[in-house]
Amino acid sequence: MIFKKFLPPEAFVFVNSYGKPFCGNRLRKIWTAAIVKAKVPHINLYNGTRHSIATDAVMRGIDKNRISQALGHSTPSMADKYVKAKVDILRDIVNDPEPFDGAASSSAK
Repeated sequence: MIFKKFLPPEAFVFVNSYGKPFCGNRLRKIWTAAIVKAKVPHINLYNGTRHSIATDAVMRGIDKNRISQALGHSTPSMADKYVKAKVDILRDIVNDPEPFDGAASSSAK
């Protein structure tokens, strides 16, 4: 990646134990291994992190216009595809004291 030469190490979110940014192939391998271990449906790294960031921003109450702007969308409604989860349901999941076992709850609707 050519941009590694021009950006300081702190500009990268994913770095190795030496503080150097991972290459794209290594990140994809780590991401894929995590998906397999978590037993969740496959989603590529780019879309997965974008969706996670947008969903987290909504859960923290950040305005959809700001989220859309941060994601580089031309209109705020474009963020809807990333911010499709119901915030209340996600809060319940995050705050649930029971660990996730991968099985769907029979009481979930």
